[in-house]
Amino acid sequence: MTVLPQLHSGRNVLVTGGSGGLGAALVRAFAAHGARVVLTYLTEGKVADALVEEVRADGGAVWAVQANLAEREGLDAIEQVVTGELGSLDVLIANAASGVFKPLSLVTRRDWSWVMEVNAMSIVLLVQRFVAALSTSGGNVLAMSSLGAARAIPQYGLVGASKAALEAVVRQLAAELGPAGVRVNALAPGLMETRVIGVMGVEDEFVSSAGRRTPLGRLVDPDEVAQVAAAVTSHLFAAVSGEVITVDGGFRAVAF
Repeated sequence: MTVLPQLHSGRNVLVTGGSGGLGAALVRAFAAHGARVVLTYLTEGKVADALVEEVRADGGAVWAVQANLAEREGLDAIEQVVTGELGSLDVLIANAASGVFKPLSLVTRRDWSWVMEVNAMSIVLLVQRFVAALSTSGGNVLAMSSLGAARAIPQYGLVGASKAALEAVVRQLAAELGPAGVRVNALAPGLMETRVIGVMGVEDEFVSSAGRRTPLGRLVDPDEVAQVAAAVTSHLFAAVSGEVITVDGGFRAVAF
């Protein structure tokens, strides 16, 4: 495990969708910063178990729980593990997301309901579960949005709409929870080389073009995003709430 300043030493963190890609990077980062972490996964039990073993081998404290965020039973399971293993909660990272990648002209009501439930509603339900603990600790809520909330991306219309809704939820929660000392923000990472790109079915040229158009000349790495997440939810950003922070290497800043 990389030796880092202990921004979250002794703190308790929940990372939803924490088994792979950005989620796994978030788990590793918070554990490296001294946090005790509970991660959730939906189907990839072996991947989650391997990540738990990896982090524990490096001296980290981490637990995994299978949970469908669109079902009450899944939320119950998360609450039981967080309460049983951590006792309290300081940081809630809403990273879990579901995607139906197709043109909006082909989206069904079922597609819409599923994606909105997981991507935009689940953070509200989790906050309801843990608002007392977060208020006691002066905690943080951090949602993972994307550039698709503000830009059109091939096959991404429904997910982009859910991320735009998520950002609206973040602003509202920041206003509602601020008086209790709870900060709520979102990160909007740029395109990352994770399995989501393959699932979206976009062409390789789209990915290569995004890298070339980024001022830094490359795509964002999940580990870089995870370190920003660790910083934003630490005391270093104590005055920042209700914001959507872009982490894209400058992609959004250029016109072409």
